[in-house]
Amino acid sequence: MLDCSKDLSARWHGHLVYRPKGVAAFTLIELLVVLAVIAILASMLLPVVARVKRKGAQAQCISNLKQTGIAIEMFADDNADMLPGPLVASARANYDDTSSQELIFHIAPYLNDPRPSRKMVISKVFRCPGYEKYAPGLTEEWSLIGRKIFLLNDDMDPNPGKRLPPFGYPIAPDEAKPLNITTLANNAPPSSVFAVSDADRSIPILNPTISWYTDLPTVPVHGSARNQLFFDGHVEAVHW
Repeated sequence: MLDCSKDLSARWHGHLVYRPKGVAAFTLIELLVVLAVIAILASMLLPVVARVKRKGAQAQCISNLKQTGIAIEMFADDNADMLPGPLVASARANYDDTSSQELIFHIAPYLNDPRPSRKMVISKVFRCPGYEKYAPGLTEEWSLIGRKIFLLNDDMDPNPGKRLPPFGYPIAPDEAKPLNITTLANNAPPSSVFAVSDADRSIPILNPTISWYTDLPTVPVHGSARNQLFFDGHVEAVHW
């Protein structure tokens, strides 16, 4: 029988630990090389992971906007082909029974959100995960209350001397009624006119003095593109 008593008789002596014969230890140089390789791999993988997460957020935003487009069409079907409105041109995700100037107020039931009531609600669909990640000051779900997440098209007339807001406008002296969805093509092809768009501070037409301007992300939240819902129902990542 093989006698292993000499090997097994080793004991702890201070900080020395028994190591079986034939097992090689890593040298300090080898450990540093391994750590360096791990660091290099991590530096290569982290940007890839970040891009994948951003693409995932963009895909979810596109899905949300497509559902919003369907909800707008369903609203029009139930309301003599009229678009929701009159609406302000900036859109929130939250609403209650006093939010009739917001798009979500009119389409919430078509998104399986609760009907407007005295209770404040944040839509589960009419929102952008990219905005939630990159907008300043968002710490929890209820931080979205009052935040302008999207922009609505407030002028689809190509004539610069005439303003034609498709969703109407509720505030004097520029009050206007929403348009009939079947007449949109009289002004421009619905496939070329956006209805709802991502919002950020780098949009040139935005006025920096508006109260909610600093609530917006500084740049497009999906990288080089903004997601836009068009009046024909398709959603496109428009590059800027």
